[in-house]
Amino acid sequence: MKRSFLLLVCIIMSVIFLAACGKEYECRKCDVKTSKIYYNYDGDIAYCEDCAREYWAPFDYKTYRVK
Repeated sequence: MKRSFLLLVCIIMSVIFLAACGKEYECRKCDVKTSKIYYNYDGDIAYCEDCAREYWAPFDYKTYRVK
């Protein structure tokens, strides 16, 4: 009984830890890894937040956040 409960707790914790890991993307301009990704006008180049701010200036870069 105790062993099966411990196994169940381990399985649940493993699922939680794996689900918490988000996908990371790499900025095409500065090679920084980030979980927040923004795209350029054509949608083919991914930027980090800082590079997107620079690319979209003076427009609001936050509207181009994809993930």
